[in-house]
Amino acid sequence: MADASVDHLVIQDDVILDIEYALYEAWYKDKYYPALRSQNRIDFMTFPQWLISKGARETTNEEVLEYYEN
Repeated sequence: MADASVDHLVIQDDVILDIEYALYEAWYKDKYYPALRSQNRIDFMTFPQWLISKGARETTNEEVLEYYEN
């Protein structure tokens, strides 16, 4: 049995997720990870948190239809 987590976000039409993910990975590698080894620590962000910081927002209950297959 597996457990999964899903984040539902509304992003702007002009956002290209592949580019944003590459920018997030660069931030992680070039900013966050080196800060872990220094006295200048910075807060970690998940990719969804990264997108929210760039203007995305969480969905409302009305915007998501959950469907469960038996």
